[in-house]
Amino acid sequence: MKSIRLRNFKRCGVVVLFSALCLVFGTTATSFASGVPGQTHPAVGAAGQARSARAFVPPDGMSMQTYRLMMAQMPLDAAATRIQALAARPGPAHRGFFVTKVDASRHILTVYWHGRVPANVRRVISELRATVNVRVAQTRYSLAALNRDVLAAVHSGHGVLGGWPLTDGNGINLSVRTTNAGSAAAAMRARFGVPAVITRVTKPGGVNRLLYCAVQNSNANLGPGSRCNDWENFWGGDVIQQQAYPGGSFCSGGFGVHNSGGGEYLLTAAHCADNGSGYVNGVAFHNGQDSRNWKFVGNITDVPGPHDAAVIPTGTGAQYYDGPGIYNGDTTHTKFVAGQQATSVGDSLCESGAFGGVICGFRVSQLNVTLPDPDYPSQTWTALALATQSSGNFPIPGDSGGPWFSLDGCCTHVWAKGITHGLYFPNVVYAVFTPVTVATSDMGVTVNQG
Repeated sequence: MKSIRLRNFKRCGVVVLFSALCLVFGTTATSFASGVPGQTHPAVGAAGQARSARAFVPPDGMSMQTYRLMMAQMPLDAAATRIQALAARPGPAHRGFFVTKVDASRHILTVYWHGRVPANVRRVISELRATVNVRVAQTRYSLAALNRDVLAAVHSGHGVLGGWPLTDGNGINLSVRTTNAGSAAAAMRARFGVPAVITRVTKPGGVNRLLYCAVQNSNANLGPGSRCNDWENFWGGDVIQQQAYPGGSFCSGGFGVHNSGGGEYLLTAAHCADNGSGYVNGVAFHNGQDSRNWKFVGNITDVPGPHDAAVIPTGTGAQYYDGPGIYNGDTTHTKFVAGQQATSVGDSLCESGAFGGVICGFRVSQLNVTLPDPDYPSQTWTALALATQSSGNFPIPGDSGGPWFSLDGCCTHVWAKGITHGLYFPNVVYAVFTPVTVATSDMGVTVNQG
């Protein structure tokens, strides 16, 4: 079993300039004319802006089936976000919240709750039922209790390589390197006092740190206003590079966010702030065509913590790059961000890493996932989400920190849902991300709206 975070490393003693990834091979009709640092971005390069003049096709990276699912889940996600926001308020009565689950094909939202649902939540659910089929299901255990059990199991030294509370709240799922799942389940139940479902890990262990001795030239051929050549105010889905150790590493910007005082930041993954010996604050990030005209983005802060999210203080906008990644020609297309929404089990989502580009068709399968870090064992990441992908397309190295989203109508606006963490495959391949509500609540920020 390997857990991979999707930084794009360049080590092994070979110094490769940033231009190896962001070379401009000539101008194109979609390139913007000038790229002076600090210049205002073009208003929008949204791929959907001319759709009314031709037969409808789904947005970039999206099948018609995925598009229809996203349209169907919109009212369910809005309702789930309202319930989760209320449950997140202080007070012991709200501690019973577990997860929400959407079933867009049947138009059902299920709210899992431990114990008695408080009166204010019952009132909101009653209001929502005027337009949404909301069901409430009781869990046997609380989310806090099961999260503690999973974390203890990961740290137990018994070959547990990750885990999460079951969606129905009736036990835990643990990925264990064992030849006998039955005996492992019995041992874990005896140890923690809750039912344990064991995913038997048969793949060899070890860490794949994605070490690249060199990075080949990309196919990026666009000028200013693209993933590879962004500038303040920075947009999500752009390339960000750091040089905290020889060769440094590449990641992706997430969403522009701001605090109550108006301070602006670029959200990204905390594990991008690796200085070669750990995750630290103060690592500097840049974007640009080559070392002669790098644009300084900022120095990362809020690193480390239990959640894989951090911010870079810098000017940011309310859009993200939407379309091909830099290996497939880059893009000047963008979509506006309508705001942020809570993530539910069953959500249909897309992601937009700077390197791999837009990929859709993901389905959230698990929330509240705990995984140990493959590079630094003392670091454990919690509150992650797992998503499956039937097409076999997944984020690639360099996509760490990139946006996860769902559509807000058609087709120029999206809801921020999360930022890329990496890949996890105990038995099947999962894409892993940090829900945006986890990230923003950590740092007291809100996603920029456009």
